[in-house]
Amino acid sequence: MIFRRIGAYFFDLGIFLALIVFSYKLSVILFDLNSLFLEIIVVIPLTIVVLFIMYGVISYLLKGSLGKKFFDLKITATNGWLTPVRLFSRDVIGKYLVFIPFAIGLYRWLDRPKEMEMFLKLNTNISLVLIGILVIANGLMYLVRKELLVDNFFDTNVENDIPTAIEYSDIKEFKDEKKTTRW
Repeated sequence: MIFRRIGAYFFDLGIFLALIVFSYKLSVILFDLNSLFLEIIVVIPLTIVVLFIMYGVISYLLKGSLGKKFFDLKITATNGWLTPVRLFSRDVIGKYLVFIPFAIGLYRWLDRPKEMEMFLKLNTNISLVLIGILVIANGLMYLVRKELLVDNFFDTNVENDIPTAIEYSDIKEFKDEKKTTRW
């Protein structure tokens, strides 16, 4: 299941970065952004709304992100209820916060590619350092508790959405559960 989680992570990361670019382009089309102040006032709230719709509302309806659905995984709460705000916080803050410096550099580079090339490189390096810290923290958490940092912090668990017989140690247990879960 760990390889499916990694696949879902990168699938969702691609969606996250595409939404960053989409929200920037949408704000440029809708508003005349001629200063950094206007960009901050317009782009950041628009990006948060777009990301909330994708990683909050849609994830709530699907019981997981698009990547998790694609890889037959679902998110369950170990404590409390799953809400759109909790899922948004889990995905965007818990998993993709380390990409925010890269996203800011990408914003600036999309606006002025020649002038902001060094800014993009600097922000990419900052994100790479943060990713390294996150990978080490997740590795240590997995060694100690057999769960990832984001699952521990947000009291969630990622499970198989469609269980198969190969995931059970006893085929009889799988057949009994299949009988009880039919409509």
